[in-house]
Amino acid sequence: MVVFKYEKEFHYFVGIDPSWTGQKPTAVVVVKLNNQVKKFELQRYIYTKNIKEIVETISSLEKPSVIGVDAPLVITNMYGHRENELEFLRKYPIKIPLYPVNSSLYKSFFPTTLYKELNKIGFSFENHNIFEVYPHATLGALFFGRLFSYKRGKKEERLTRLKVIEEKVSQYVDFPNISFKSLKEREDCDDALICALTVFLPTTENSLVFGSSSDGLLLVPFPRFTQENREELDNS
Repeated sequence: MVVFKYEKEFHYFVGIDPSWTGQKPTAVVVVKLNNQVKKFELQRYIYTKNIKEIVETISSLEKPSVIGVDAPLVITNMYGHRENELEFLRKYPIKIPLYPVNSSLYKSFFPTTLYKELNKIGFSFENHNIFEVYPHATLGALFFGRLFSYKRGKKEERLTRLKVIEEKVSQYVDFPNISFKSLKEREDCDDALICALTVFLPTTENSLVFGSSSDGLLLVPFPRFTQENREELDNS
């Protein structure tokens, strides 16, 4: 675990909420900060199964950009959790579970294929312009101080909780006027926006990174707790 802040500037912030199998659409948002209102504005949004369309959308950005992906991008372990997941579970102050990801569970994994394609256009962990991110951790760190589940239950319950999240995130993002075809698409778009917000935060404040370039870099916000909590984390 390291405390992290960017050493370079980015113009666009890209959030991706990918299908893990590739059988369902992936949500991709590109946002840019409006300095007048100090909020993000949506520049592009796609919801697609086509990996070529995703890569071309990002490749077409003319100015420096950084990407946050809500998924593991490198899988080297056959069983259990990956190393960055274990480190996150041990050391992150907010107790937020995450599913183990390994090659025995997923024979074919769309996000790792996407990462390889994005490597070809210059995005890599080594370049610090793409990161694994975790919306649950971002929401807990910035707004709730705990896990806030919003994808389970009946449709009405999910929508109610999603509106709570959108109200919180609207402090940072002007939510786009999009006609979603389903609640699932709206959830995926919101997750992608949270991913974009996550990779923006190191431009203005310290974040935390778990893992390594070879095993995957998981970027999460510094929890907004008391100084005592921060000192406990620094001494861990």
